[in-house]
Amino acid sequence: MEKAKADLALAEKKLMQAAAKGTIHKNAASRKVSRLTQRFNKANA
Repeated sequence: MEKAKADLALAEKKLMQAAAKGTIHKNAASRKVSRLTQRFNKANA
């Protein structure tokens, strides 16, 4: 579970970096982070 938590944090960081560079839209990055977080929380429930 700790590895999944660390992977989620890394994915969020990378998505936000891509959004900051303009590779993907800021809202798209936020949407992806939100969906990943929902799946992570659902798996932990």
